[in-house]
Amino acid sequence: PKPQTPNPKPPRNLLQLYKMRQLVPVIKTYEWGSKSIDNHVARLGKSNDSNLPFAEAWLGTHPSGTSKDLKTGKEIEGKLSFLLKALEIEKCLSLQIHPNEAQAEVLRKADPEHYPDSFPKPELVVALSEMKAFFGFTTYKEFEERLGHLPSFGPMLLSFLPKEFKQMETDSLKIKAVCEFISFAEQEVISKLLLVLENDLSLDSSFDRSENLKILASQFPGDRGIILSLLLNLITINKGEALAVPANVPHAYFSGSAVECMAASDNVIRLGLTPKFRDVKNFLELADFEPHKVEKAAKKVLKSEGGLSLCSFEAGFDKYFVLSVIEGEGVGSIEVAPQGTCLGFNLGGSVDVLGEKLERDSCFGLFEKVTFTNELKENTLIFIAGNIQA
Repeated sequence: PKPQTPNPKPPRNLLQLYKMRQLVPVIKTYEWGSKSIDNHVARLGKSNDSNLPFAEAWLGTHPSGTSKDLKTGKEIEGKLSFLLKALEIEKCLSLQIHPNEAQAEVLRKADPEHYPDSFPKPELVVALSEMKAFFGFTTYKEFEERLGHLPSFGPMLLSFLPKEFKQMETDSLKIKAVCEFISFAEQEVISKLLLVLENDLSLDSSFDRSENLKILASQFPGDRGIILSLLLNLITINKGEALAVPANVPHAYFSGSAVECMAASDNVIRLGLTPKFRDVKNFLELADFEPHKVEKAAKKVLKSEGGLSLCSFEAGFDKYFVLSVIEGEGVGSIEVAPQGTCLGFNLGGSVDVLGEKLERDSCFGLFEKVTFTNELKENTLIFIAGNIQA
């Protein structure tokens, strides 16, 4: 008999036979999402169900959600080092940190149920609307000033701290001591503190955190994260601005819409503002308690052609991803040369790519050099994750 000829191996990634393919994102309906269908996440998911809280749209190859080719329905093959997300935040996210590379490996081995990934999760968030976020611990002086607006709550909280607290000299030691007490205190103590806090808030309308604390109390009744929020900076990220979130810096997005790019990890160490698993031990051990100076990530123009510009955000996470944006107003064309697989959201007006229309709120994979053309005088806003040649 004739020897059988083995079947030829298929290409490693069928999508990469093309220069560009439109994709279907994975939609996550977490409780903190928006129930409006008039937002980017709902439109990216092509959904009209107003009963669902649209929280995130994912583009990537993570086990918790892999994107698909729009025409074939097949999942993207391979393993990308990054995830690209769109976020709609109507309820504060959990107070959390993410481990660095070495810590992620240790956590995965010790507790794979809660830490399934063996790599870190540095994040870059770009605001699509005004965003509010807790980010980094404050100085102890600033914390004291906040307590000054809370005449009953402040002394009551400080009375629980250990005797050696007064001898602590650095901000980080003092902030960590307060954080440890709140984290380990019995729920009965937390409930009493929150009751006194609520009463103080009703007496001082000048306190700039008053409204924020009241919202947290309504969203997370009895949660110790409400008190922990007083230890954190509360910042505003204006539309178009970007914030880099490195390992071990505590944060919680409070409100707004955003695009977020991160290493392809789902490792989250939570401390409060959540009904989910709280990992107090690892949070206190790994968190950066130094007062954190908030600096927005710079945006660098790579090139401009006609009315369009290609820019990248300088976050320092190039080992895992680079996030770029094409933006502009009016008619224009710009060439983009990906170095490997790139994934993107078109959140602006319709554009033409290789004779194919990429409509507003659509997703795509990019594999070779292409030109994006806006012929309709609509605002262009296209985010691309992956390496782009300048």
